[in-house]
Amino acid sequence: MSQDADQAEQAIAKTLRLRGAPVPVARVSRRALVVVGAVLIAGIAGALGWSLMERRKAAPPEPRLTTAPPPETVTALPRGYVGAAGTPVLGPPLPGDLGRPMLSAARARQADAEPAAAAQAEGAPAVGGAAGGAPTMVDPMAEARREARRAAIQSGLFVVAVGRGVSQAAQVAAIAQDAAGAEAGAPGASDARLTSAERLQAPASPYVLQVGAVIPAALVTGLRSDVPGLAIAQVTQDVFDSLGGGYLLIPKGSRLTGAYDVEIKNGQSRLRVEWTRLTLPSGKSIVLDKLPGADEQGMAGLQDGV
Repeated sequence: MSQDADQAEQAIAKTLRLRGAPVPVARVSRRALVVVGAVLIAGIAGALGWSLMERRKAAPPEPRLTTAPPPETVTALPRGYVGAAGTPVLGPPLPGDLGRPMLSAARARQADAEPAAAAQAEGAPAVGGAAGGAPTMVDPMAEARREARRAAIQSGLFVVAVGRGVSQAAQVAAIAQDAAGAEAGAPGASDARLTSAERLQAPASPYVLQVGAVIPAALVTGLRSDVPGLAIAQVTQDVFDSLGGGYLLIPKGSRLTGAYDVEIKNGQSRLRVEWTRLTLPSGKSIVLDKLPGADEQGMAGLQDGV
């Protein structure tokens, strides 16, 4: 009886339940998930590797070289300088400006020698009576010109002038080189004297800056290589005396005034700056003897970009 009652209660409970039956869940196979994941990872890795690989680009086509036919004025010219007569034989080189007078004198000698040679070949005297005994007329002007040419050639003027011209050219070149070196601040030729006429001198004052002292400064104005102008710099560090006495001679903030050179040679990349005046913050100033400017490395002149 009790079993029947329990079954009846269960049947009644099934019919009287308040919620519906749960929806069945569709489960995916783990093997399928693993396969799909492996395929995706392999695809991503392959795409990444392909993108990082160097692509072989097709070689560009070779350019076609086309040459235009030369004009008729060019084709009408001879193809070479060696003709039927061959290469002309030139004489020895002639020196500079004296070559033309020497060549003229040589031609004059040749012109004078040709009539004499012809007369000797015929058996008649070059100057004087003819074969028949009749005197020949001699041009006094032509004879005077021949004598003048002969005297000029025998005097050795051309030989001396050639050597003198070479020596003068060498002297002029040496003087120009020395002048250029002096303008650029380069040292001159070495002195061959063993002793110097100058003697050591004591400093005139303890407040002195000797040769070789450096005044550190920074430019305040800009420099243009194509236009001359004024250069102003400001001292960035205190400068003390060269004797080591600890005297402050140029305080920080002093002004240097000068100019820069615009005469730039071919290939030059530095501007030469010369300082002509130093002005202290107190207003006192002193004239400088065109002291050259240098960069941080100690090289003469200043260099910068545009």
